[in-house]
Amino acid sequence: MTVVSQALMYSVPALLVVVAVRIVLYWQKEKENQDQKSRIKIEIIKNNFALKLSAYERCVLFLERISPQSLFTTNLPANKTAEQYYRELEFSIRTEYEHNITQQIYMSPQAWIALVKGKEDLLMILRNVKNALPKEADGFALANAVVRFMEEQQAFPTQQAILVLKTESNGLFEM
Repeated sequence: MTVVSQALMYSVPALLVVVAVRIVLYWQKEKENQDQKSRIKIEIIKNNFALKLSAYERCVLFLERISPQSLFTTNLPANKTAEQYYRELEFSIRTEYEHNITQQIYMSPQAWIALVKGKEDLLMILRNVKNALPKEADGFALANAVVRFMEEQQAFPTQQAILVLKTESNGLFEM
């Protein structure tokens, strides 16, 4: 009995030490796993934030590029009829839009709807103003008529859409 009791006297504490070490190692490994998951989550959030912010930036740039001020300076109306100039402007707007269409993945539906509405409203203004001009009007007449119309109506659809995008993008910084 003495040998058995001595064996138990040494083995029980040793067994308890082994179990305690296993428990500590298990909890340490769990903590490391949680820390790693947290780091990965933070990295994903940082990457998503950067992608979302970039999408808003690109869409604001798109709206600035299609605003009449920019559009008329990059697409000059010289030697074109109003119809030719309108088609050139429409093509330019639609092409620019197609380059940015994938940005909607990173934006809220409301922001994307505002962007599309801004683009479509601008196209409608261009079309309506062109249709109101005489058939023989030139590109300069179209550009001038659009500027006058927008000043009279104080309707700048691209600026309204930019305001929505800015408001939403500022919300990305709030936690």
